[in-house]
Amino acid sequence: MKTKLYDWLKSNNGQCQYEEKPFQFVEKMKHDVNLYMKFRNPKDDLAGNIHLKNVTMLAGKSYKLHLMLLLAASNMDEDAMIRFKEIIESVVYYTVINRITTNITERTFATWCGEIREITTVEDLNAFVNRSILPIITAWKQDNQSNFIRLSLNSMQQYRIKFILGKITAYVDALRQKQTIVGGYDRLRSVYS
Repeated sequence: MKTKLYDWLKSNNGQCQYEEKPFQFVEKMKHDVNLYMKFRNPKDDLAGNIHLKNVTMLAGKSYKLHLMLLLAASNMDEDAMIRFKEIIESVVYYTVINRITTNITERTFATWCGEIREITTVEDLNAFVNRSILPIITAWKQDNQSNFIRLSLNSMQQYRIKFILGKITAYVDALRQKQTIVGGYDRLRSVYS
């Protein structure tokens, strides 16, 4: 692994610029490691971190593919990042329920990263969602309803079933209490329906 990383750095100096700007490269790496840890293990539910916790509860503790998207999003302002975390949770839901293979998910996420690096505002993010995410999600969710109906304790891990049932319960409870927004689901539902 170390050799592959070193070889990649060596052949991608143009992107990393570690030869021309070694101190800036090290500072960027330090910054990104701190971001990675913050995204990997969110300590609170503030600033959209509940959505990152939900990704772990839905996809499992070993799931890390969404982290490449979050690291690419380091230029986003706070409001855009909060919304982006919400979107990531939704995207991961569709990959899990529709059993999108890891290689397809990884390739898709890697393709999105270049565009995500340029996003700073909610308006930029919304344009990206409409241009790049919605077409992919629409293709992934063609069989979403039938896949969802087929869910059972035998077809999926129990922790995922419990998570999905908890989300449905929270949504129904919020409707019963006449709340208009359930953790942002009204907004996401309108984006992804």
